[in-house]
Amino acid sequence: MRLGLRWLAFLFGSALLAGAAPSVSQGQADERLTPADYAAVRANPEDEALFSAFLSKLPTITLEEGASVQRYYVYEGDLLLRRDEVRREVLRGKGKQDLTQVTPELTIHVVAGKPQFWPKGARALTYAVDRNSFPDTATYDLVVKSLGAAAKEWMNVCITCGLSIRHLTEQDLAPKEGQSTFIVRYNKVPSPYLALAFFPGDASEKRYLHVFPGYADTSYDYVGVFRHELGHILGYRHENIQKDAGCWQAESGSWMPLSDYDPRSVMHYFCKDPAGLKLALTETDRTSHTAVYSGAGPPKGPIEHGTPGEGSAGLVQTVPVASQDRATSLQDAVPGQQRPDQPALRISFLGGTVMTDMAATLNRLAAAPRILRTETMQVTRGQTPESLLKTLGVPISNAGIEQLLRTLNGPGFDSRKVKAGETIVLPSLRVTTRRTARVFIPRDRAEQAEKRAILNGWQSKSTILQSVNGFDRVEFNAYDATIPLDSDVQVVAALLRLTVPEAKSLRSQNVIIDTQLTQSRPAKAFSTDQDYKSMCGPPQAEGGKPAPPPSTLGYEFFVDADKDLGPQLAKLPPPNGKPVVYIIDTKVQPNPALSGALLDSPAAASISPWNCRWVDFVEALHHGNHMAGIIASRNNQGFIGLASTALIGSIEWHRADQGTPPKLVQTSDREYRLATVIDQVTGQPGLDVFLIASEFKQYTETELDKEGQLRSAATRQNFTLAHKAVFEARPLLIAAAGQSENGSPPVRLTTTSAHAPQGLGDLENVVVVTACEICTRGKVVLQPSAFFGVWPDPIVHLAAPGGKPLPGWVSSAEVSASQGTSPAAAYVSGVAADMIARYPALYLQAEQVKRRLQLTAWPILPTSDPMDTAWTKVASGVVDYQRAMLDPSQTWLKDAGGWRDVKLKGWSGSLRFIDAEGNIEVFDSDRVLRVLNVSPGKPEASFALYLASEKTPRKRGYVRRWGPMSLMDGQAKLLLCDGSVLVADIEEVILPTITRGPTVCE
Repeated sequence: MRLGLRWLAFLFGSALLAGAAPSVSQGQADERLTPADYAAVRANPEDEALFSAFLSKLPTITLEEGASVQRYYVYEGDLLLRRDEVRREVLRGKGKQDLTQVTPELTIHVVAGKPQFWPKGARALTYAVDRNSFPDTATYDLVVKSLGAAAKEWMNVCITCGLSIRHLTEQDLAPKEGQSTFIVRYNKVPSPYLALAFFPGDASEKRYLHVFPGYADTSYDYVGVFRHELGHILGYRHENIQKDAGCWQAESGSWMPLSDYDPRSVMHYFCKDPAGLKLALTETDRTSHTAVYSGAGPPKGPIEHGTPGEGSAGLVQTVPVASQDRATSLQDAVPGQQRPDQPALRISFLGGTVMTDMAATLNRLAAAPRILRTETMQVTRGQTPESLLKTLGVPISNAGIEQLLRTLNGPGFDSRKVKAGETIVLPSLRVTTRRTARVFIPRDRAEQAEKRAILNGWQSKSTILQSVNGFDRVEFNAYDATIPLDSDVQVVAALLRLTVPEAKSLRSQNVIIDTQLTQSRPAKAFSTDQDYKSMCGPPQAEGGKPAPPPSTLGYEFFVDADKDLGPQLAKLPPPNGKPVVYIIDTKVQPNPALSGALLDSPAAASISPWNCRWVDFVEALHHGNHMAGIIASRNNQGFIGLASTALIGSIEWHRADQGTPPKLVQTSDREYRLATVIDQVTGQPGLDVFLIASEFKQYTETELDKEGQLRSAATRQNFTLAHKAVFEARPLLIAAAGQSENGSPPVRLTTTSAHAPQGLGDLENVVVVTACEICTRGKVVLQPSAFFGVWPDPIVHLAAPGGKPLPGWVSSAEVSASQGTSPAAAYVSGVAADMIARYPALYLQAEQVKRRLQLTAWPILPTSDPMDTAWTKVASGVVDYQRAMLDPSQTWLKDAGGWRDVKLKGWSGSLRFIDAEGNIEVFDSDRVLRVLNVSPGKPEASFALYLASEKTPRKRGYVRRWGPMSLMDGQAKLLLCDGSVLVADIEEVILPTITRGPTVCE
């Protein structure tokens, strides 16, 4: 497990401590601990009454950690621990010590039998000194000088060990977590401590060296104080810590040593011993330190925080394949700025003749009165109308530009005759450029036709063709235009101008039009990260006050909603169950939106007033936190998760190394730990969820053929304990499909793919999720770099929002955004958890949830475009939050009368359908689970059907999707207990997948 916070404290000498007044940050125990207290609790650590009495005698301290405040017990004089950490420490006295002693004087800190020190490759330590936290220049200068001298002494002990401790002075005015190894901060709160440090392995938000007011007045050597604190930072504990050593405070406030120790070591206890005031490095200290950092020691045990540079699983990558080229924004080019809540059209030009499409779109808007906003600009020497448009990010070509300028400036306008000093009218917009990519199979005729279309028609988009690992990869520019408008009414009018039949050519597979409406802000305003980035980034508000929280951002609004289904959902049972979602990822840390949601602290703590700080997303620090927020955010802290009652458990699969920026490294024994949790959870009542956005242990070469595929699918079941647990314990495991990195092509996932658990999608308990960039019912665009399934039996089951950045909490006080299949899998996990929370007595097995998620998804169907292959890559469709919440034991029908639950009797007539190619399909009514009219309002209805598997009906969580098709038997009916409905008149019917109560009409 990752270490909790273990601040090491440098205590005052007795003269200072005796006169120290209590403060709000220092809680004094009612009575002082004695050696007998330690001996008693260590002899009986399971005695709760004895343990609670022991805790009541420990001093406490409260410290600020970023934007949060944490209270700790002071153990052994200067270890600051939480309750569970104190429990672990006292267990050491029960024969469960895990200390590895290097020498009698210098002892390395060990957790769970694993030494804590900075490994090779992660020894370039850096620090910043928070200048603004210090009360005056003299104290700041004293700390800078003394700490620098102490760092130099430690480095000089072993100049061949590769250890450096460097002051980044350029960061002192505004240090930020993660930019340096640690931050030195002055804490103005009165305290009986001189300084507090940390051990290696602590998270970046806990890496502070706190300096307290008494430092400037101490009798200890100023440099010696930091020699000692740096010793803790390098991983060393106090000398003789393996015994019952400690400093015992008597009633008088003086400090007395409990056991003998060597006062010469720099790491000795700070007790009443004048001989130790210098805190110099002894010869033994130097020998011990050299042994540790030269590789001669410690003798046993892997490093707790992993080996820097060691690759972790590759599916947690959430940065898109395409790099982002930021064009000049509107506010940089023309007067005025677009507000974050400004009504606007957002149009993405994904290829084709971008300038022709953009000019045609703007022309149509400009030709209508009172829609398109414009800006009047004065031409300076050397400028042209085209160059001014280019400053807005518009990719200039001759196609359509002149007509657009004439529309805006009058029929006689000629861009070739514009002179310096004249004014011209230009559209108000901003255009950003990004790189995107698509890959194609060389021998696939349809895919090769699409590739040629890109290369021949998109030459102005900086097209690059590469052959990568047997695939054809095409990289090109895409452009996103934001057109601000004055009101929601104008946005709607503009949308109609671009989508009416006569403008059909403007809305193609290469032009995606979206809207930003002020009245629908909870549903649409935060479809990208820009809104939160502008709200939470500095300055947050006038006067430096935190920006107010938005009304709400419910993640459920990232998928289309059926307004007619709303009244039915309001009648459904609320989510009262508390399923646990175990996130197999970086360790989930507390934040305001997760208070009350974490498994290890389910009781809601007091919530601080809304505050947020935007940061760039760092995968190694933020990945698990971000996914947890999508699932379970609550407390009106800006975001509402999909499962409001779910709890979050954290299984640390990988952690951040000590690099800058940090990278992910694997944790040890992780497959074993995961299997242990699975075995424990699946033996308990209720159904929980496991979420993984990474991979199990990589298959070795002996299991793979020359193509990199498994020689036998049977290998999967017993490869590791994690594989075996998934096969045999059958937990509900939701896995991110993953995506390619560094321009490599995405992978086809099959049961013989060298990727697990993604290649386990054929199991009834494994759900594999990809990400969609566009997730609407009218159009679905999958993330191009995402791994995909293979028709007719794709083991990628669902698509979910994630192809574009989803914002959310990523630390105790920070907000960011991330995209990829990881947040998409978290999205599906949140929907699944809310299903279980609403019907805990019905969803008892993983396959019930898997089947229902697929059955209620909005189908991805073939289109008239033969190059649109999204429907072949996903088994079911885009997850649908609303339909997933419907009672799975009832029949749900929507016809002209709206949605209602009905009693089903059966079917009458034949369920015969014909597809677009003339193929006739006759379906067994016993296997039909859903019928959906995917062309409502059109003269001839087109249907999609979902059926149970032919091989094992209604087992394995398998759902087969068909359509679009036309009904051949116009007299076919759905028979109800109180009547019937023609199949032709059905808008949608969803049949029960779980039996509850009578199954026949009464």
